[in-house]
Amino acid sequence: MICINGKFLTQQLTGVQRFALQITRSLIHGRDDIKILVPKNSSIKIQNKEIQQRIVPVGRGNPFLWEQIALPYYLQSNGSPLLLNFTGLGPVIYKNKITTIHDLSFWEHPDWFSKKYEFIYRLLTPISSKNSLKLLTVSHYSKKIIESKLHINEENIEVIYNAVDKCTCDPNLAKRRKYILAVGSIDPRKNLDRLIKAFILWNRKDYKLVIIGGQQKSFSNLNLPENENIIYTGYVSDAQLHQYYTESSVFVYPSLYEGFGIPPLEAMVHGTPVIASNKTSLPEACGNAAFYIDPNSIDNIVDALEKVTTDTDLYQELITKGYENIKRFSWAESAKKVNDIISKI
Repeated sequence: MICINGKFLTQQLTGVQRFALQITRSLIHGRDDIKILVPKNSSIKIQNKEIQQRIVPVGRGNPFLWEQIALPYYLQSNGSPLLLNFTGLGPVIYKNKITTIHDLSFWEHPDWFSKKYEFIYRLLTPISSKNSLKLLTVSHYSKKIIESKLHINEENIEVIYNAVDKCTCDPNLAKRRKYILAVGSIDPRKNLDRLIKAFILWNRKDYKLVIIGGQQKSFSNLNLPENENIIYTGYVSDAQLHQYYTESSVFVYPSLYEGFGIPPLEAMVHGTPVIASNKTSLPEACGNAAFYIDPNSIDNIVDALEKVTTDTDLYQELITKGYENIKRFSWAESAKKVNDIISKI
């Protein structure tokens, strides 16, 4: 028996949870020995019929205490099977596990997070890492940071890339609207405050800036200004997200720090040109298919908005290169790599 820590199913679907969902879906297609463990008292927010059939409710408690007490108790009482953690810490004291660290942003930029979150993760991440048979991460950039900060041998860290689902639509038939689209949690590292200032400074009244995402408790507060040409949608369904990607003229991802960065690839698969930060893992994920900006420069963001929306040759080039770039990534291939790691343990 192999168990998957299903805490992610009780959380809002953002990039980290999407990785866990897609790798889990791909793994269970090829294996009948996988159980997905969730708290008995939890509300499942991420619904999926394939996964639902593998769910086993065990123990109770709030998500953190369940993961650190009820989950390892159940595992130790049932022969200590291999546990796969695709988000967060996992049970720190349990040793027969594989743990995924998406990035160490809380370590490098603690001011972006609540003090409680930063303290807990800074304290427990090194312990959980050393108690893991293998660490997974989502980019070579993150792998280098983990090696450096946690003093983990590179042979014990495997890079498992994110990916995106194929678009069932025909982007060539899309009715583009004058939307500048941004997708991501409302938190400091997404750099939305500079994007908003740049958009206002750009002063194109015929365009609207659409920001999709919500604020999470783990991050420090961020108050964004109101403006008649800025639309804050909060969290949206996958169907709504798909529609925004398809209808928007340009996608902008000015993030200061990413372990990988799924949204730019989601834009590319919908045939939407991407403007992206040149920081951390984003050049690794976006390759030559993005128009890169210095995310710390408001003027640079303004110039990029003007360039991409007015240069028709560049606009089409970004679309074409985006289609090529996404061919590098596959959920099935990433899950196969995880499966190979499991088979060697």
